Amino acid sequence: MQHFFSSDELIEALIDSHCGAETSREKHLLRECLRNLVRLAKVEQTESMLTQTRWEFPTQGESVLH
Repeated sequence: MQHFFSSDELIEALIDSHCGAETSREKHLLRECLRNLVRLAKVEQTESMLTQTRWEFPTQGESVLH
């Protein structure tokens, strides 16, 4: 069975492989930047899905071409 990694696990693996002797503050800043990028990507993906759904299933009175 295939194991899927959470975004936090992947971020930690990336930081561990990239930051050898970096200070904990630098690791913390990198971790938070990466987490914010993940959050932004999730918001963009959700917005894209909502836009696609609205286009495919317009409500009554809503134009398909916005």
